[in-house]
Amino acid sequence: MKLINKTKKNSEFRIIIEKNADGIIVVNKNGTILFLNPAAEKFMGRSSNELIGTMLGFPLVEDKPSEVNIICKDGSVVLLEMRAVKIKWADKDSYIISLRDIKERKAIEEELRKSEERFRSVAESAIDAIINIDTNEQITFWNQGAYHMFGYSKEDIIGKHFSKLISKRFYESKYLIDSSIIGIVSKGKTTIVGKSIEMIGVKKNGDEFPFELSLAVWQTSDGVYFTIIARDISDRKILQRQLSQAQKLESIGQLAAGIAHEINTPTQYVGDNIIFLKDAFNDISDVLSKYEELLKTIKSNSAIDNKINEIEELIKKVDIKYLMEEIPQAISQSLGGINAVSKIVKSMKEFSHPGSAEKVAVDINKAIENIITVSRNEWKYVAEVVTNFDNNIPMIPCLPGEFNQAILNMIINAAHAIADIIGKNSEKKGKITISTCLDGEWVEIRITDTGSGIDDKIKDRIFDPFFTTKDVGKGTGQGLAISHNVIVEKHGGEINFESEKLKGTTFIVKLPIEIEKGKK
Repeated sequence: MKLINKTKKNSEFRIIIEKNADGIIVVNKNGTILFLNPAAEKFMGRSSNELIGTMLGFPLVEDKPSEVNIICKDGSVVLLEMRAVKIKWADKDSYIISLRDIKERKAIEEELRKSEERFRSVAESAIDAIINIDTNEQITFWNQGAYHMFGYSKEDIIGKHFSKLISKRFYESKYLIDSSIIGIVSKGKTTIVGKSIEMIGVKKNGDEFPFELSLAVWQTSDGVYFTIIARDISDRKILQRQLSQAQKLESIGQLAAGIAHEINTPTQYVGDNIIFLKDAFNDISDVLSKYEELLKTIKSNSAIDNKINEIEELIKKVDIKYLMEEIPQAISQSLGGINAVSKIVKSMKEFSHPGSAEKVAVDINKAIENIITVSRNEWKYVAEVVTNFDNNIPMIPCLPGEFNQAILNMIINAAHAIADIIGKNSEKKGKITISTCLDGEWVEIRITDTGSGIDDKIKDRIFDPFFTTKDVGKGTGQGLAISHNVIVEKHGGEINFESEKLKGTTFIVKLPIEIEKGKK
Protein backbone atom coordinates (compact mmCIF):
# COMPACT_ATOMS: atom_id res chain seq x y z
CA MET A 1 0.00 0.00 0.00
CA LYS A 2 2.83 2.41 0.92
CA LEU A 3 4.54 1.58 -2.35
CA ILE A 4 1.33 2.34 -4.27
CA ASN A 5 0.92 5.71 -2.48
CA LYS A 6 4.56 6.58 -3.10
CA THR A 7 4.22 5.66 -6.76
CA LYS A 8 1.07 7.78 -7.00
CA LYS A 9 2.77 10.80 -5.41
CA ASN A 10 5.76 10.41 -7.70
CA SER A 11 3.41 10.27 -10.66
CA GLU A 12 1.61 13.44 -9.54
CA PHE A 13 4.94 15.17 -8.91
CA ARG A 14 6.15 14.22 -12.39
CA ILE A 15 2.95 15.59 -13.98
CA ILE A 16 3.39 18.91 -12.13
CA ILE A 17 7.00 19.19 -13.24
CA GLU A 18 6.27 18.26 -16.84
CA LYS A 19 3.40 20.77 -17.11
CA ASN A 20 5.37 23.59 -15.46
CA ALA A 21 6.12 26.58 -17.71
CA ASP A 22 9.49 27.00 -16.00
CA GLY A 23 12.30 24.77 -17.16
CA ILE A 24 13.25 22.21 -14.49
CA ILE A 25 16.50 20.24 -14.58
CA VAL A 26 17.85 17.76 -12.03
CA VAL A 27 21.61 17.23 -11.90
CA ASN A 28 23.83 15.23 -9.57
CA LYS A 29 26.49 16.87 -7.45
CA ASN A 30 28.94 16.62 -10.34
CA GLY A 31 26.62 18.51 -12.70
CA THR A 32 25.49 15.53 -14.79
CA ILE A 33 21.92 15.96 -16.03
CA LEU A 34 19.57 13.34 -14.59
CA PHE A 35 16.21 14.77 -15.62
CA LEU A 36 14.66 17.72 -17.47
CA ASN A 37 11.07 18.65 -18.26
CA PRO A 38 9.66 19.72 -21.65
CA ALA A 39 10.04 23.43 -20.85
CA ALA A 40 13.77 22.87 -20.15
CA GLU A 41 14.10 20.92 -23.40
CA LYS A 42 12.60 23.94 -25.20
CA PHE A 43 14.97 26.38 -23.49
CA MET A 44 18.02 24.18 -24.19
CA GLY A 45 16.99 23.47 -27.78
CA ARG A 46 17.63 19.72 -27.32
CA SER A 47 15.62 16.66 -26.29
CA SER A 48 15.94 14.71 -23.04
CA ASN A 49 17.57 11.86 -24.91
CA GLU A 50 20.30 14.24 -26.08
CA LEU A 51 20.89 15.90 -22.71
CA ILE A 52 20.47 13.25 -19.98
CA GLY A 53 23.90 12.02 -18.97
CA THR A 54 25.68 15.12 -20.30
CA MET A 55 27.22 17.89 -18.22
CA LEU A 56 25.09 20.93 -17.43
CA GLY A 57 27.44 23.38 -19.16
CA PHE A 58 27.06 26.35 -16.81
CA PRO A 59 27.98 26.97 -13.16
CA LEU A 60 25.46 26.47 -10.38
CA VAL A 61 24.69 29.26 -7.91
CA GLU A 62 22.91 27.73 -4.94
CA ASP A 63 19.87 29.24 -3.15
CA LYS A 64 19.78 32.60 -4.92
CA PRO A 65 18.62 33.68 -8.38
CA SER A 66 21.22 34.31 -11.06
CA GLU A 67 21.19 34.93 -14.77
CA VAL A 68 22.67 32.53 -17.36
CA ASN A 69 23.04 32.62 -21.11
CA ILE A 70 22.28 29.24 -22.68
CA ILE A 71 23.52 28.45 -26.18
CA CYS A 72 20.94 26.45 -28.08
CA LYS A 73 21.56 23.77 -30.68
CA ASP A 74 21.03 26.31 -33.49
CA GLY A 75 23.58 28.67 -31.93
CA SER A 76 21.04 31.17 -30.58
CA VAL A 77 21.47 32.49 -27.05
CA VAL A 78 18.65 32.52 -24.49
CA LEU A 79 18.84 34.62 -21.31
CA LEU A 80 17.33 32.75 -18.37
CA GLU A 81 16.97 33.29 -14.65
CA MET A 82 18.28 30.26 -12.74
CA ARG A 83 17.74 29.12 -9.18
CA ALA A 84 19.35 25.90 -7.78
CA VAL A 85 18.25 24.09 -4.63
CA LYS A 86 19.88 20.99 -3.09
CA ILE A 87 17.57 17.93 -2.98
CA LYS A 88 17.64 14.14 -2.71
CA TRP A 89 17.11 12.40 -6.05
CA ALA A 90 17.01 8.62 -5.95
CA ASP A 91 18.36 8.97 -2.42
CA LYS A 92 21.46 10.77 -3.66
CA ASP A 93 22.56 14.38 -3.18
CA SER A 94 21.47 16.31 -6.23
CA TYR A 95 20.28 19.75 -7.34
CA ILE A 96 16.96 20.81 -8.85
CA ILE A 97 17.35 23.82 -11.12
CA SER A 98 14.48 26.05 -12.22
CA LEU A 99 14.90 28.11 -15.38
CA ARG A 100 12.68 31.05 -16.32
CA ASP A 101 12.66 33.05 -19.53
CA ILE A 102 13.25 36.68 -18.53
CA LYS A 103 13.46 38.14 -22.01
CA GLU A 104 10.15 40.02 -21.65
CA ARG A 105 10.99 41.20 -18.14
CA LYS A 106 14.40 42.38 -19.31
CA ALA A 107 12.76 44.28 -22.16
CA ILE A 108 10.42 45.97 -19.66
CA GLU A 109 13.33 46.74 -17.34
CA GLU A 110 15.29 48.19 -20.25
CA GLU A 111 12.34 50.33 -21.27
CA LEU A 112 11.95 51.44 -17.66
CA ARG A 113 15.65 52.26 -17.50
CA LYS A 114 15.38 54.32 -20.68
CA SER A 115 12.25 55.99 -19.33
CA GLU A 116 14.07 56.85 -16.10
CA GLU A 117 16.97 58.21 -18.11
CA ARG A 118 14.59 60.32 -20.18
CA PHE A 119 12.88 61.58 -17.03
CA ARG A 120 16.20 62.33 -15.39
CA SER A 121 17.40 64.09 -18.54
CA VAL A 122 14.22 66.18 -18.74
CA ALA A 123 14.24 66.84 -15.00
CA GLU A 124 17.88 67.86 -15.00
CA SER A 125 17.46 70.20 -17.96
CA ALA A 126 14.18 71.75 -16.74
CA ILE A 127 14.23 75.43 -15.81
CA ASP A 128 11.77 74.75 -12.99
CA ALA A 129 12.97 73.21 -9.75
CA ILE A 130 12.02 69.52 -9.51
CA ILE A 131 12.34 68.05 -6.02
CA ASN A 132 11.36 64.65 -4.64
CA ILE A 133 10.69 64.17 -0.93
CA ASP A 134 9.61 61.21 1.18
CA THR A 135 6.97 61.07 3.91
CA ASN A 136 9.49 62.44 6.40
CA GLU A 137 9.83 65.46 4.10
CA GLN A 138 13.45 64.60 3.43
CA ILE A 139 14.73 65.54 -0.02
CA THR A 140 15.60 62.55 -2.21
CA PHE A 141 16.00 64.18 -5.64
CA TRP A 142 17.28 67.63 -6.63
CA ASN A 143 17.68 68.90 -10.19
CA GLN A 144 19.75 71.72 -11.69
CA GLY A 145 16.70 73.99 -11.74
CA ALA A 146 16.45 73.62 -7.96
CA TYR A 147 20.15 74.42 -7.64
CA HIS A 148 19.75 77.63 -9.65
CA MET A 149 16.60 78.60 -7.75
CA PHE A 150 17.75 77.93 -4.17
CA GLY A 151 21.55 77.90 -4.48
CA TYR A 152 22.10 74.49 -2.85
CA SER A 153 24.08 71.75 -4.61
CA LYS A 154 22.90 68.14 -4.47
CA GLU A 155 25.60 67.37 -1.91
CA ASP A 156 24.31 70.24 0.27
CA ILE A 157 20.65 69.33 0.22
CA ILE A 158 19.96 65.60 -0.38
CA GLY A 159 18.67 64.11 2.87
CA LYS A 160 17.83 67.52 4.34
CA HIS A 161 14.33 68.51 5.49
CA PHE A 162 12.11 70.35 3.00
CA SER A 163 11.43 73.11 5.55
CA LYS A 164 15.00 74.31 4.96
CA LEU A 165 13.74 75.82 1.70
CA ILE A 166 10.69 77.63 3.09
CA SER A 167 10.43 80.91 5.01
CA LYS A 168 9.85 79.99 8.64
CA ARG A 169 6.92 82.38 9.08
CA PHE A 170 5.23 80.86 6.02
CA TYR A 171 6.08 77.22 6.82
CA GLU A 172 4.49 77.50 10.26
CA SER A 173 1.34 79.23 9.03
CA LYS A 174 -2.01 77.58 9.66
CA TYR A 175 -2.86 77.69 5.94
CA LEU A 176 0.15 75.61 4.94
CA ILE A 177 -0.20 73.11 7.77
CA ASP A 178 -3.84 72.45 6.86
CA SER A 179 -3.49 72.39 3.11
CA SER A 180 -0.17 71.12 1.88
CA ILE A 181 2.73 68.75 2.40
CA ILE A 182 2.58 68.64 6.19
CA GLY A 183 -1.14 67.96 5.85
CA ILE A 184 -0.42 64.86 3.78
CA VAL A 185 2.04 63.46 6.27
CA SER A 186 -0.02 64.25 9.37
CA LYS A 187 -3.53 63.62 8.02
CA GLY A 188 -2.95 61.39 5.01
CA LYS A 189 -4.63 63.86 2.67
CA THR A 190 -4.10 67.22 1.04
CA THR A 191 -6.05 69.83 -0.88
CA ILE A 192 -3.25 70.90 -3.22
CA VAL A 193 -2.46 67.83 -5.35
CA GLY A 194 -3.10 68.90 -8.93
CA LYS A 195 -3.23 72.58 -7.92
CA SER A 196 -0.69 75.34 -7.43
CA ILE A 197 -0.03 77.34 -4.30
CA GLU A 198 2.30 80.22 -3.64
CA MET A 199 5.03 80.05 -1.01
CA ILE A 200 7.89 82.17 0.20
CA GLY A 201 11.21 80.40 -0.35
CA VAL A 202 14.62 80.97 1.23
CA LYS A 203 17.80 80.81 -0.82
CA LYS A 204 21.09 79.48 0.53
CA ASN A 205 22.24 83.08 1.11
CA GLY A 206 19.12 83.82 3.19
CA ASP A 207 17.25 85.89 0.59
CA GLU A 208 13.50 85.30 0.48
CA PHE A 209 11.57 85.08 -2.79
CA PRO A 210 8.09 84.03 -3.96
CA PHE A 211 7.63 80.76 -5.79
CA GLU A 212 4.75 78.66 -7.06
CA LEU A 213 4.54 75.01 -6.08
CA SER A 214 2.60 72.08 -7.53
CA LEU A 215 2.61 68.63 -5.99
CA ALA A 216 2.25 65.05 -7.25
CA VAL A 217 2.02 61.94 -5.07
CA TRP A 218 3.35 58.57 -6.23
CA GLN A 219 4.05 55.20 -4.66
CA THR A 220 6.64 52.47 -5.11
CA SER A 221 7.40 49.28 -3.23
CA ASP A 222 9.64 51.44 -1.04
CA GLY A 223 6.80 53.74 0.05
CA VAL A 224 5.05 57.02 -0.78
CA TYR A 225 6.94 59.91 -2.38
CA PHE A 226 6.08 63.44 -3.47
CA THR A 227 7.35 65.30 -6.50
CA ILE A 228 7.41 69.06 -6.13
CA ILE A 229 7.67 71.32 -9.16
CA ALA A 230 8.57 74.86 -8.11
CA ARG A 231 8.84 78.00 -10.21
CA ASP A 232 10.34 81.33 -9.18
CA ILE A 233 7.60 83.94 -9.70
CA SER A 234 9.54 87.04 -8.65
CA ASP A 235 9.28 88.56 -12.14
CA ARG A 236 5.59 87.66 -12.36
CA LYS A 237 4.95 89.35 -9.03
CA ILE A 238 6.65 92.52 -10.27
CA LEU A 239 4.48 92.46 -13.41
CA GLN A 240 1.36 91.81 -11.33
CA ARG A 241 2.16 94.77 -9.10
CA GLN A 242 2.72 96.96 -12.15
CA LEU A 243 -0.51 95.72 -13.74
CA SER A 244 -2.41 96.18 -10.49
CA GLN A 245 -1.02 99.69 -10.16
CA ALA A 246 -2.01 100.46 -13.75
CA GLN A 247 -5.50 99.16 -13.11
CA LYS A 248 -5.67 101.13 -9.87
CA LEU A 249 -4.65 104.29 -11.73
CA GLU A 250 -7.29 103.51 -14.35
CA SER A 251 -9.92 103.17 -11.61
CA ILE A 252 -8.78 106.34 -9.87
CA GLY A 253 -8.84 108.15 -13.21
CA GLN A 254 -12.31 106.77 -13.82
CA LEU A 255 -13.42 107.99 -10.38
CA ALA A 256 -11.61 111.33 -10.57
CA ALA A 257 -14.25 113.14 -12.65
CA GLY A 258 -17.02 111.84 -10.41
CA ILE A 259 -15.17 112.79 -7.23
CA ALA A 260 -14.46 116.25 -8.68
CA HIS A 261 -18.19 116.62 -9.36
CA GLU A 262 -19.07 115.36 -5.87
CA ILE A 263 -16.68 117.88 -4.30
CA ASN A 264 -17.62 120.70 -6.71
CA THR A 265 -21.32 120.76 -5.75
CA PRO A 266 -20.85 121.44 -2.00
CA THR A 267 -17.87 123.67 -2.75
CA GLN A 268 -20.03 125.77 -5.08
CA TYR A 269 -22.73 126.48 -2.52
CA VAL A 270 -20.12 127.05 0.18
CA GLY A 271 -18.60 129.71 -2.13
CA ASP A 272 -22.00 131.25 -2.89
CA ASN A 273 -22.84 131.38 0.82
CA ILE A 274 -19.52 133.02 1.66
CA ILE A 275 -20.20 135.77 -0.94
CA PHE A 276 -23.67 136.19 0.55
CA LEU A 277 -22.24 136.39 4.08
CA LYS A 278 -19.71 138.97 2.91
CA ASP A 279 -22.45 141.21 1.44
CA ALA A 280 -24.71 140.60 4.46
CA PHE A 281 -21.90 141.56 6.79
CA ASN A 282 -21.44 144.88 4.88
CA ASP A 283 -25.18 145.62 5.20
CA ILE A 284 -25.28 144.75 8.89
CA SER A 285 -22.13 146.79 9.38
CA ASP A 286 -23.90 149.82 7.85
CA VAL A 287 -26.87 149.32 10.19
CA LEU A 288 -24.59 149.01 13.20
CA SER A 289 -22.76 152.19 12.15
CA LYS A 290 -26.07 154.07 12.11
CA TYR A 291 -26.91 152.71 15.57
CA GLU A 292 -23.54 153.93 16.73
CA GLU A 293 -24.29 157.42 15.31
CA LEU A 294 -27.68 157.29 17.05
CA LEU A 295 -26.02 156.60 20.38
CA LYS A 296 -23.75 159.57 19.89
CA THR A 297 -26.71 161.76 18.95
CA ILE A 298 -28.65 160.60 22.00
CA LYS A 299 -25.71 161.47 24.17
CA SER A 300 -25.51 164.96 22.61
CA ASN A 301 -29.34 165.17 22.66
CA SER A 302 -29.59 166.58 19.13
CA ALA A 303 -31.36 165.56 15.92
CA ILE A 304 -32.56 162.22 17.36
CA ASP A 305 -35.60 162.00 15.13
CA ASN A 306 -33.50 162.34 11.98
CA LYS A 307 -31.18 159.52 13.01
CA ILE A 308 -34.07 157.22 13.88
CA ASN A 309 -35.58 157.84 10.45
CA GLU A 310 -32.25 157.06 8.77
CA ILE A 311 -31.92 153.76 10.66
CA GLU A 312 -35.48 152.74 9.81
CA GLU A 313 -34.85 153.46 6.13
CA LEU A 314 -31.62 151.46 6.19
CA ILE A 315 -33.29 148.50 7.95
CA LYS A 316 -35.91 148.42 5.21
CA LYS A 317 -33.27 148.73 2.52
CA VAL A 318 -31.07 145.84 3.70
CA ASP A 319 -34.06 143.73 4.87
CA ILE A 320 -32.53 142.95 8.24
CA LYS A 321 -35.25 140.36 8.97
CA TYR A 322 -34.27 138.41 5.83
CA LEU A 323 -30.62 138.56 6.83
CA MET A 324 -31.36 137.28 10.33
CA GLU A 325 -33.18 134.29 8.82
CA GLU A 326 -30.76 133.49 6.00
CA ILE A 327 -27.39 133.97 7.70
CA PRO A 328 -27.76 130.99 10.12
CA GLN A 329 -29.05 128.85 7.22
CA ALA A 330 -26.09 129.87 5.02
CA ILE A 331 -23.67 129.03 7.83
CA SER A 332 -25.35 125.64 8.36
CA GLN A 333 -25.26 124.84 4.63
CA SER A 334 -21.62 125.82 4.44
CA LEU A 335 -20.72 123.58 7.36
CA GLY A 336 -22.68 120.75 5.73
CA GLY A 337 -20.80 121.29 2.47
CA ILE A 338 -17.46 121.31 4.25
CA ASN A 339 -18.42 118.06 6.05
CA ALA A 340 -19.38 116.46 2.73
CA VAL A 341 -16.07 117.44 1.17
CA SER A 342 -14.20 116.20 4.25
CA LYS A 343 -16.02 112.86 4.10
CA ILE A 344 -15.16 112.38 0.42
CA VAL A 345 -11.53 113.36 0.97
CA LYS A 346 -11.25 111.06 4.02
CA SER A 347 -12.85 108.14 2.17
CA MET A 348 -10.55 108.71 -0.80
CA LYS A 349 -7.55 108.80 1.52
CA GLU A 350 -8.53 105.54 3.21
CA PHE A 351 -9.44 103.95 -0.12
CA SER A 352 -6.02 104.86 -1.53
CA HIS A 353 -4.25 103.08 1.33
CA PRO A 354 -0.60 102.56 0.30
CA GLY A 355 0.28 99.00 -0.71
CA SER A 356 1.80 96.76 1.94
CA ALA A 357 3.50 93.37 1.81
CA GLU A 358 2.04 92.52 5.24
CA LYS A 359 -1.61 92.15 6.13
CA VAL A 360 -3.08 94.55 8.69
CA ALA A 361 -6.30 94.41 10.70
CA VAL A 362 -9.11 96.01 8.70
CA ASP A 363 -12.69 96.97 9.58
CA ILE A 364 -14.40 95.40 6.56
CA ASN A 365 -17.68 97.30 7.03
CA LYS A 366 -15.95 100.69 7.23
CA ALA A 367 -13.74 99.86 4.26
CA ILE A 368 -16.82 99.05 2.15
CA GLU A 369 -18.53 102.28 3.27
CA ASN A 370 -15.50 104.24 2.06
CA ILE A 371 -15.55 102.40 -1.27
CA ILE A 372 -19.25 103.23 -1.69
CA THR A 373 -18.48 106.91 -1.02
CA VAL A 374 -15.61 107.25 -3.50
CA SER A 375 -17.56 105.38 -6.20
CA ARG A 376 -20.80 107.36 -5.67
CA ASN A 377 -20.66 109.17 -8.99
CA GLU A 378 -20.44 105.78 -10.74
CA TRP A 379 -23.72 104.49 -9.32
CA LYS A 380 -25.83 107.45 -8.12
CA TYR A 381 -27.44 108.09 -11.53
CA VAL A 382 -28.43 104.46 -12.13
CA ALA A 383 -28.92 102.81 -8.74
CA GLU A 384 -29.51 103.18 -5.07
CA VAL A 385 -27.07 101.41 -2.76
CA VAL A 386 -28.42 99.53 0.25
CA THR A 387 -26.12 98.11 2.92
CA ASN A 388 -26.80 95.37 5.43
CA PHE A 389 -23.69 94.98 7.60
CA ASP A 390 -23.13 92.50 10.42
CA ASN A 391 -21.68 94.62 13.24
CA ASN A 392 -20.25 91.54 14.99
CA ILE A 393 -17.57 90.99 12.35
CA PRO A 394 -14.08 91.21 13.88
CA MET A 395 -11.13 93.02 12.34
CA ILE A 396 -9.88 90.93 9.39
CA PRO A 397 -6.24 90.58 8.25
CA CYS A 398 -6.12 92.22 4.82
CA LEU A 399 -3.98 94.04 2.32
CA PRO A 400 -6.17 97.18 2.51
CA GLY A 401 -5.29 98.81 -0.79
CA GLU A 402 -5.75 95.61 -2.76
CA PHE A 403 -8.95 94.62 -0.93
CA ASN A 404 -10.42 98.08 -1.63
CA GLN A 405 -9.52 97.70 -5.29
CA ALA A 406 -11.18 94.27 -5.54
CA ILE A 407 -14.48 95.44 -3.99
CA LEU A 408 -14.45 98.69 -6.01
CA ASN A 409 -14.17 96.68 -9.23
CA MET A 410 -17.26 94.67 -8.31
CA ILE A 411 -19.33 97.75 -7.32
CA ILE A 412 -18.42 99.55 -10.56
CA ASN A 413 -19.29 96.40 -12.53
CA ALA A 414 -22.66 96.27 -10.75
CA ALA A 415 -23.36 99.92 -11.66
CA HIS A 416 -22.41 99.31 -15.30
CA ALA A 417 -24.60 96.19 -15.44
CA ILE A 418 -27.60 98.21 -14.20
CA ALA A 419 -26.83 101.03 -16.66
CA ASP A 420 -26.81 98.45 -19.47
CA ILE A 421 -30.37 97.41 -18.67
CA ILE A 422 -32.05 100.75 -17.73
CA GLY A 423 -29.88 103.27 -19.59
CA LYS A 424 -28.01 106.17 -18.00
CA ASN A 425 -30.69 108.82 -18.65
CA SER A 426 -33.58 106.78 -17.31
CA GLU A 427 -35.56 108.11 -14.36
CA LYS A 428 -35.89 104.54 -13.16
CA LYS A 429 -33.09 103.23 -10.94
CA GLY A 430 -31.76 99.80 -10.15
CA LYS A 431 -30.51 98.55 -6.82
CA ILE A 432 -27.13 97.45 -5.47
CA THR A 433 -27.28 95.58 -2.17
CA ILE A 434 -24.08 95.02 -0.21
CA SER A 435 -24.15 92.78 2.86
CA THR A 436 -21.62 91.26 5.25
CA CYS A 437 -21.97 88.39 7.70
CA LEU A 438 -20.01 85.78 9.63
CA ASP A 439 -20.02 82.25 8.20
CA GLY A 440 -18.07 79.99 10.57
CA GLU A 441 -14.39 80.85 10.19
CA TRP A 442 -15.13 83.09 7.20
CA VAL A 443 -16.47 86.57 6.58
CA GLU A 444 -18.88 86.64 3.66
CA ILE A 445 -19.47 89.72 1.51
CA ARG A 446 -22.32 89.73 -1.01
CA ILE A 447 -22.67 92.37 -3.74
CA THR A 448 -26.02 92.00 -5.52
CA ASP A 449 -27.23 94.07 -8.47
CA THR A 450 -30.44 94.17 -10.50
CA GLY A 451 -28.48 94.53 -13.72
CA SER A 452 -28.20 92.68 -17.00
CA GLY A 453 -26.82 89.44 -15.55
CA ILE A 454 -24.13 87.23 -17.09
CA ASP A 455 -24.75 85.07 -20.14
CA ASP A 456 -24.27 81.33 -19.51
CA LYS A 457 -21.86 81.17 -22.46
CA ILE A 458 -19.30 83.43 -20.76
CA LYS A 459 -19.73 82.50 -17.10
CA ASP A 460 -16.56 80.41 -17.09
CA ARG A 461 -14.52 83.29 -18.56
CA ILE A 462 -15.37 86.34 -16.48
CA PHE A 463 -12.32 85.96 -14.23
CA ASP A 464 -9.98 85.54 -17.22
CA PRO A 465 -7.42 88.35 -17.67
CA PHE A 466 -8.32 90.81 -20.46
CA PHE A 467 -11.77 89.28 -21.01
CA THR A 468 -14.43 91.99 -21.28
CA THR A 469 -17.87 92.44 -22.82
CA LYS A 470 -17.57 96.24 -22.76
CA ASP A 471 -16.97 98.39 -25.80
CA VAL A 472 -13.42 99.26 -26.81
CA GLY A 473 -12.08 102.02 -24.57
CA LYS A 474 -14.53 101.29 -21.76
CA GLY A 475 -12.61 98.58 -19.93
CA THR A 476 -9.42 96.55 -20.02
CA GLY A 477 -10.95 93.28 -18.85
CA GLN A 478 -8.66 93.29 -15.82
CA GLY A 479 -11.11 94.30 -13.08
CA LEU A 480 -12.55 90.91 -12.12
CA ALA A 481 -9.27 89.11 -12.93
CA ILE A 482 -7.51 91.33 -10.40
CA SER A 483 -10.36 90.90 -7.89
CA HIS A 484 -10.03 87.10 -8.22
CA ASN A 485 -6.26 87.26 -7.77
CA VAL A 486 -6.56 89.54 -4.72
CA ILE A 487 -9.26 87.49 -2.97
CA VAL A 488 -8.07 83.96 -3.79
CA GLU A 489 -4.29 84.17 -4.18
CA LYS A 490 -3.41 87.01 -1.80
CA HIS A 491 -6.01 86.48 0.93
CA GLY A 492 -6.62 82.70 0.71
CA GLY A 493 -10.30 83.42 0.17
CA GLU A 494 -13.00 82.48 -2.30
CA ILE A 495 -14.93 84.42 -4.93
CA ASN A 496 -17.98 83.01 -6.70
CA PHE A 497 -21.09 84.38 -8.32
CA GLU A 498 -24.72 83.61 -9.04
CA SER A 499 -26.32 85.22 -12.07
CA GLU A 500 -29.48 85.14 -14.14
CA LYS A 501 -29.67 86.82 -17.50
CA LEU A 502 -31.63 90.14 -17.38
CA LYS A 503 -32.32 89.72 -13.64
CA GLY A 504 -29.00 90.43 -11.97
CA THR A 505 -25.86 89.05 -10.40
CA THR A 506 -24.56 88.37 -6.91
CA PHE A 507 -20.83 88.19 -6.26
CA ILE A 508 -19.98 86.22 -3.12
CA VAL A 509 -16.61 86.92 -1.51
CA LYS A 510 -15.37 84.86 1.46
CA LEU A 511 -12.31 85.85 3.49
CA PRO A 512 -10.75 83.66 6.19
CA ILE A 513 -10.68 84.87 9.78
CA GLU A 514 -7.15 84.16 11.01
CA ILE A 515 -7.01 84.28 14.80
CA GLU A 516 -3.74 84.18 16.71
CA LYS A 517 -3.44 81.66 19.53
CA GLY A 518 -4.76 83.02 22.78
CA LYS A 519 -6.50 85.99 21.14
CA LYS A 520 -10.04 86.45 19.90
